[in-house]
Amino acid sequence: MRRKYIKFLRRIKTPRQSLEDTFGKICTDQAIFRHFNWTSNKSSQSMTQRESLQHYWIFTDCLFEAWSSHGLAMETLKSKMASVIKRIYVRNNVRNFRARSKIVEL
Repeated sequence: MRRKYIKFLRRIKTPRQSLEDTFGKICTDQAIFRHFNWTSNKSSQSMTQRESLQHYWIFTDCLFEAWSSHGLAMETLKSKMASVIKRIYVRNNVRNFRARSKIVEL
């Protein structure tokens, strides 16, 4: 299964594409936003606990193995993944802000 996933990852990203642009082909914003964070910043409230993506090999080792031929180092991968997660949170906040603004306008 791991080999199939790595083969899939190699197929969906070209060397010129950024990791940020490719990540949406792997999973949705909502799947990440509700359950994960790049680093595990767990709070005492169980509803806000999110798992760290760094602990899942599908987000670290497999991505690195698939895209290391594109010149992607492990440290670069980690920083780019942190950036991807941050962008997901920003998009969600913008979506929520716009939804609240629409309600206020009505």
